[in-house]
Amino acid sequence: MGKIFIVRHGQTSGNRALKYFGITDIELNEEGVIQAGLVSKRLEKERISRIYSSSLKRAIKTAEIIAKPHRISVELKEDLREINFGDWEGLSFQEIQKSYPHKFSKWQNNIMSFTMPQGESISKLKERVETCFSEILNSARENNVVIVTHGGPIKIILSKILSPNALKTVFWKIKQDKAALNIIENTDNTQIISLINDTSHLSPLCQERVRVS
Repeated sequence: MGKIFIVRHGQTSGNRALKYFGITDIELNEEGVIQAGLVSKRLEKERISRIYSSSLKRAIKTAEIIAKPHRISVELKEDLREINFGDWEGLSFQEIQKSYPHKFSKWQNNIMSFTMPQGESISKLKERVETCFSEILNSARENNVVIVTHGGPIKIILSKILSPNALKTVFWKIKQDKAALNIIENTDNTQIISLINDTSHLSPLCQERVRVS
């Protein structure tokens, strides 16, 4: 039985300001680097064969920190990038609601087919993420692998495991914190979710240990 460890990238300045940054290529901030180190420490004793990452800097840096104890290279996957928010990149939930009230209402009520202005739809995101995840599953087999990506793609992967048609109803009901860990057990062509949005490695005690070391 292999395990797929799915990690959301660490904190960025955009996350801290509660802004939507999809394809905008921002770096981890200082706290995000510490969070990535804590994920790395949690996974350092696991036998990891491959580490895949979104091609955005915040995910790459998180993946590189996780990969260091295992001495393996990070494999970049363009299709693991976050959704393209288009004209909404860099705006907060409240700013979108205020500046684009009609489109905001459509977004909330028709999440699958609504396309962000100059951006992407959840349906398009779903298509590319599920294709990429299937490719990773085929290469993982009985091995343990790590996927470092973003909140949207993680929700799509988890909902696909639950049910092929689950995304429409569960997208807003799956929480993904910064540097959260999810685990999928992969056996006999069946995937089982055994952990969702776990951040126990980010406890104050764990953070203090990383700073000291």
